[in-house]
Amino acid sequence: MPITLQQINVGVAPGDDKGDKGRIAFTKINENSDVLEAIIEDAETKAFVVKCYAKDAVVEVATAIEWWRQPYAFVLTEVRAAVFAAQSGADIQIDILEDGYSILGSNLLTIPAGSETSLGYSPAPDVLYTILENNRKMTIDVVDAGSGATATGLEVTLIGYVIWTTF
Repeated sequence: MPITLQQINVGVAPGDDKGDKGRIAFTKINENSDVLEAIIEDAETKAFVVKCYAKDAVVEVATAIEWWRQPYAFVLTEVRAAVFAAQSGADIQIDILEDGYSILGSNLLTIPAGSETSLGYSPAPDVLYTILENNRKMTIDVVDAGSGATATGLEVTLIGYVIWTTF
């Protein structure tokens, strides 16, 4: 089935000449949508798992609990999170950042209370073919760790396609 990327109107704003990461990414998608469609159509889905807390460590609110340098350009189509042991009090919310800017929209990555996974949670995190650029500093924050019986262990999975070309 052919993939069609929708154009995103990023408009203009004060400071555009300062290199706003979000605008730059969307502009690259818009300018290269035909190239991206062909790459994605032929690409093999890849995933990598980022271990944030050991399975016996309590999940707590914290910034930059894990980090890495993005090893290649990557079209991100989905994110997931899981804990080793669920907590009962409230949802766990996770944010993923590229060079300090969230790659998620208003719906963060969420593991509902009583669950061990974010898969199937509604609303899903806002991720639409976001391009993670090569060598960018990626970090993961736990925005809300819930309450009640505490969760242990945390991993975040990023799913998408490797881009072996540059724009």
